[in-house]
Amino acid sequence: MEIFVWETENHMQVNELNMDNKEAFQIFWQDIIDKYRGFKIDFCFHNCDVPIDYMLEIKATMLESCLETRLYPENYKPISKHKLELVTEDNFNEFANLHDKLNPAMYWTSERIRNDFKKWLIYKHENNYVLMRLGVEIAEIYAVETNCPNLGKSLISEAVKSAIEAGKTSILQMVDENNLTELEMVKAIGFSVCGTYIAYQTIVG
Repeated sequence: MEIFVWETENHMQVNELNMDNKEAFQIFWQDIIDKYRGFKIDFCFHNCDVPIDYMLEIKATMLESCLETRLYPENYKPISKHKLELVTEDNFNEFANLHDKLNPAMYWTSERIRNDFKKWLIYKHENNYVLMRLGVEIAEIYAVETNCPNLGKSLISEAVKSAIEAGKTSILQMVDENNLTELEMVKAIGFSVCGTYIAYQTIVG
């Protein structure tokens, strides 16, 4: 189990909650209340069973339920049918307005992206874009905003190409399990489903 706390934002995250019994969970939760009352807390589960009883007890609601998809360079199938624009610090403002309008609830607001811009890769086409964060070895796609599947494939493909050229060993994308269109887009480029991701959220107190 991992716990991350962002005190300046009153936000925390628990990964892979693993409690053997209800009593142990209640002790854990009381400790969280004593230290972080009023914080927003996310419980994230990768490829494991969700302790539904615990989530109900603390009145947590499901934040998202996704399929984890991953692409390795050797499986990449390039698709390039559109002229795309790379977002830079010089033309960032146009993207910022679009991103905050389409994703008002996303943690990665345009301000946070701007403050850490060197770790981001963004391609756009008019009011459509793909948003990718570059880690040390792995890149992750955080958003694909388009209503056109063919354009979506081009956006994802170009981001993946750049990530591979930057030496990333794999690219990760979480896809809503009900979003069959996006799942088809990523599979066309070479992604495959490798697991599940479920997140719950509540307020400590």
